[in-house]
Amino acid sequence: MESGASALGCAVIPAGPDDPDRQLEVIHVLQPTAFCGRLDFLLSLAERARRRNMKITSIKRGLVADTHLSPALRCELENEGLQVRQAYCLPHLGVVAYQSDDPAGKPNDGLIVNEGYILEIVAPGTGEPVGAGEIGEIVVTRLNPDYPLLRYATGQLSALLQGMSPCGRTNLRLTGILGPVTPVEQAELPRMSA
Repeated sequence: MESGASALGCAVIPAGPDDPDRQLEVIHVLQPTAFCGRLDFLLSLAERARRRNMKITSIKRGLVADTHLSPALRCELENEGLQVRQAYCLPHLGVVAYQSDDPAGKPNDGLIVNEGYILEIVAPGTGEPVGAGEIGEIVVTRLNPDYPLLRYATGQLSALLQGMSPCGRTNLRLTGILGPVTPVEQAELPRMSA
């Protein structure tokens, strides 16, 4: 995320979950307009700001790297002036899939797979591909000569959405991140309804 923002000429303020009070001070002074990180940390910052009578309203857009962003929470954030989109990110891979907008600026269903990756949905434990629309484990291949990963099992469940994204992107789309692989899923995975 940082290298992409820097390539666009954006100033980047690196921060982590440590010392949220200091981060609130930085937000107050530097007035950033976007947030990239975990949703729970953004919500924690907002709550801490409310308790301290501070505002983080300079932040208008957020890209959250979480497993699930509910429509109700998205609506609540938008009512506070924060447009949030979701991404599926992994430490070894970066952005695996991301949410896009329709022509009216509303979030599309699903997450578009990063064009630089080969993504499979497989039966947990076997590595065998599952059928279209079936839930399975996300396995990612990245053919980057600097740091290649072949069939990296993520430990997360999803399924593929059929059809092209309304934004025009034609790559595969995930339904979203449905949770971690557990022994129950390894026995028999249900079929998703269309």
